[in-house]
Amino acid sequence: VFDQIMHEPDMRIDMMMQPGDLQLVNNYTVMHSRTSFEDHDDLALRLDCCSWQLPPIFTWLQEQGRVEMLEMLRTFNCGIGMILLVRADDADAVLAALQNGPEPAAWIAGEMHPRGDGPSMIFDHLDRLSTVP
Repeated sequence: VFDQIMHEPDMRIDMMMQPGDLQLVNNYTVMHSRTSFEDHDDLALRLDCCSWQLPPIFTWLQEQGRVEMLEMLRTFNCGIGMILLVRADDADAVLAALQNGPEPAAWIAGEMHPRGDGPSMIFDHLDRLSTVP
């Protein structure tokens, strides 16, 4: 039912983001559906797995489903929730605005890098991703 409602023409706003555009949303009040992700050939997202702790529910899901951590990260948000991509020059200012405003726990989780022939997502320090105590 949710997908049906979210795809009603009068219930959705389609947009095309351009380089330098920024969109801030509150994930608690904005209902959203996703369209197919367009994987660009020229960039890769490099996430630092030491930059956040895995909430216990994801450890439980991994254990119960016998799912490898790399597959968990590809399938679930694993406690990240939402990622904003901003220019490196603006990162500190955007982070400060988030931390001093609606998202005090915001952090820098990684960086975009030239992709080359590699994967579109790189998980640094995967072996050190830890669970919230």
